Amino acid sequence: MSEVSFQTVPVPDRYVLRVYSCITEWTAEDQAVADGEVGAAGDDEVSLDPYEESWSLPEPEIWSAKDLKSLSQDSVKTARIVTKMLDFLATKPETFLRSDIIGREINVKAESVTAALRWLNRYFGSRYGRTDRPFTEMYGEYGVTVAQAKAWTDVRQN
Repeated sequence: MSEVSFQTVPVPDRYVLRVYSCITEWTAEDQAVADGEVGAAGDDEVSLDPYEESWSLPEPEIWSAKDLKSLSQDSVKTARIVTKMLDFLATKPETFLRSDIIGREINVKAESVTAALRWLNRYFGSRYGRTDRPFTEMYGEYGVTVAQAKAWTDVRQN
């Protein structure tokens, strides 16, 4: 395999997901061509472009109301930050934002949001016996699906 070199290219924030999508698509095409699996791209290709109208997130497992309520009432700093984060993200389903932007929106230092996100697997594993999250991460950005937002909002309203 040939050596890969990288270039630094400034990309406006609004295009980062599109660039990731293109790189993923091009890499898959290059690999398929190298493996002799395909020639030119055909009409039956599945697009990974999140900006296409037909694109949608795969639906993750939705946490139970009991676990969501427990999370929202936990006094541990990580839980308080995630609760604020979910309160904010639930108002904007399927909108994905970087942790620094979320921190600014919920009035929590970006470093604290990042630290809380790093500790989640350990925290969720010890408290709930699970490591999946009540939100979705995509390309280093965080958001909630419509179903996750509804589950969270229902718990918070009761």
